[in-house]
Amino acid sequence: MLTNVNAPPYAELVEYRFGLLLERLRGAGQAARVADRCGGVAVRERDGVPVAEVVRSAATLADAVLDAIREVEGAEAEWRVVRVEPDELVSAAAIARRLGRTRQSAAQLIAGRRGPGGFPAAAVWVEGAARLWRWSDVAEWCSVAVERAPPVDRSAAEFLAMLNGELQARRHRERLAALAAPGIEPGSERFAVEAAFPDLGQGRRWRGAAAELPGGAATSPRHPTGGPRPAR
Repeated sequence: MLTNVNAPPYAELVEYRFGLLLERLRGAGQAARVADRCGGVAVRERDGVPVAEVVRSAATLADAVLDAIREVEGAEAEWRVVRVEPDELVSAAAIARRLGRTRQSAAQLIAGRRGPGGFPAAAVWVEGAARLWRWSDVAEWCSVAVERAPPVDRSAAEFLAMLNGELQARRHRERLAALAAPGIEPGSERFAVEAAFPDLGQGRRWRGAAAELPGGAATSPRHPTGGPRPAR
């Protein structure tokens, strides 16, 4: 669980655990090779989708996640990271787990029958019935509305939400480019961005945590923060 600890510029290393959902690129080998190339990574499949489970020590969550993405994708570019877990979109049951509450208690918070009310509106309705919330919205609400709530790291929630948005944008820019020009190999993000969004030029760069997200992304905060307390 990510707790509300902001790492100063020269913080001690702390242990982070997160998942990277992978997408096979053309000609990619076995997902198990990812574990062979990267330290602290175990690969499993979930409904046919490879998930790299990462355990990594770093000064900040951003350092850990971005370095792991660079290692997994690597120079061979066999695999592409499409999402980082824990997920930004959460069900009512997931909200209960993350807040350390029963499902009934979480449902009462959502419905406004407990607490001050004003719980964030659902971000997604699946088939008009099942609802999903943005964890970053829930974390913000809990920080001011719920007494005796467990520590919730808003910085980590916002960082992961932003990063996953960039990963999805990167994926769909390339897919749109491939549809627009099926005869051209859509291997580089520069081609994808210029083909799909000419007004964006050669793409955007991620300059945070002394790392660059492969393929380019948005500019990160100067000092990314957040993460769990150091292990005892």
